[in-house]
Amino acid sequence: MIVPVYWAEARKQVRKGNRQVTVRRWGWSDDGQPQAEAMAEARAEVALQEALAGKKVIRREPRVAYNGADGVPIREEILARHGDVVITRNGYGARCLNTPDVVFADVDFTAPGSITLILSVFVVLLALAVVAGWQLGSVAAGLGLAFLGAT
Repeated sequence: MIVPVYWAEARKQVRKGNRQVTVRRWGWSDDGQPQAEAMAEARAEVALQEALAGKKVIRREPRVAYNGADGVPIREEILARHGDVVITRNGYGARCLNTPDVVFADVDFTAPGSITLILSVFVVLLALAVVAGWQLGSVAAGLGLAFLGAT
């Protein structure tokens, strides 16, 4: 399950002495809404017991990006499903491909030379383009004059 169909949020609250402890947790399921609600309730109860025991817990689960989900599936609108492949719309409105069977790599290399070298190469290429354009322009003008003289 990459992106579940059903989501539910549970809230548990208890008063301990003069302070109130509240936790919220999400539950999810591909089977149905009741299963998502049951998971949310169970997760919220565990978090509440940990908070009451003095453990540091996050009171409310934030919506996080792919790399920070920490075992919680992403909560995005499902646009299409094709087996294990799910196309979703992220928070920015972009369509996202979610699949366990593909690897994308972004490889960055450092610049091979100094800025002076890069600018020098650019100037040489620009000069060659101007000369080539002038030469082509001269040839075209000569052909035009030859054509006019032939008629």
